[in-house]
Amino acid sequence: MQPDFFESLLYDPLEAENAPHLDLSLDVIAVINQCIRNSPLSREQIIDRINLCLRDSDKTVTKIAFNKWLSPSQANAIPFWVVSAFCWAAQTDAPFKAALQPIGRKVVDLRGDTLRELTEKRLQASEQMKQAKALEKQMQQMMEGKY
Repeated sequence: MQPDFFESLLYDPLEAENAPHLDLSLDVIAVINQCIRNSPLSREQIIDRINLCLRDSDKTVTKIAFNKWLSPSQANAIPFWVVSAFCWAAQTDAPFKAALQPIGRKVVDLRGDTLRELTEKRLQASEQMKQAKALEKQMQQMMEGKY
């Protein structure tokens, strides 16, 4: 039996009784490696930009550590604080998209939030215009003695 479309819209993986498979270390590593291959920047330039993000911390990313984190054969996973810096350095949010996908979430930036808010305001304004027109019509009828 196929699940009902509208019921599936109400399904939230965060509320599911069974936990989803979330061992994403290899998935995130694959996405990051793909981003590096697709980037106009070299691996060294990306590492320099990552370290630029970390300039106010006591952390530094070396090429050796970065390569170990991104090697599928290594037991080390890339630290989260590096993923955030990598996203800025490589100008992509693909690693976060990969990490959020199994729990049914998407990355939305400030532009998305602003667009959603703008749409909500336009819908509210449209509804208020309808109400104002209905009141004008009611007022017109009152003035003409039809009410």
